[in-house]
Amino acid sequence: MKLAIEYLPATKGAQQELVLLHGWGSNRDIWRPLLVALRPWANITLIDLPGCDPAIQTDAELELAELLSALMDSGPAQAVYVGWSLGGQLAVELATRFPERVLAVLTLCSNPKFVAARDWPGMDAASFAEFRADVIADSRAGLKRFNSLQVSGSRALLRQLQKSDTTQISANISSGLDWLQALDQRDSL
Repeated sequence: MKLAIEYLPATKGAQQELVLLHGWGSNRDIWRPLLVALRPWANITLIDLPGCDPAIQTDAELELAELLSALMDSGPAQAVYVGWSLGGQLAVELATRFPERVLAVLTLCSNPKFVAARDWPGMDAASFAEFRADVIADSRAGLKRFNSLQVSGSRALLRQLQKSDTTQISANISSGLDWLQALDQRDSL
């Protein structure tokens, strides 16, 4: 699997390699507002994640193990992984499978188990199944609903999220939702 990668060297002295992983329904552009603060001291790797980025068209079924291997093949020899939402879960999964390559993990708005269980809070399983079905039936409407839920009424943030809207949404966008449903990293953490 070939990934779309953008490497941005530090503008001053590089003290760290950072890999930034976006969440479901977005792309690497979600990180752009933070680059001004990060680039003076860190080399940044931005990656568009198939199965999460609505614009990435793929022919084959997306397997999590294949994505994780591609991330390792594309990233620095060692780095700190920063992940937002599902990107945070992917970062934790990378640290679990490739501890020699992942120096640290920082998660933002992430949950080690997204879907609630008897002993864990999260999104209700029935609500998640309904949302997933809505995305499969009408991906564009599902993404708009998802973006609206994320911004808590902030019109400026909603406009920023909707800038990445595409005219054609990948059929593989549901792969990321499958990963959200399946990943349970409570023991790993």
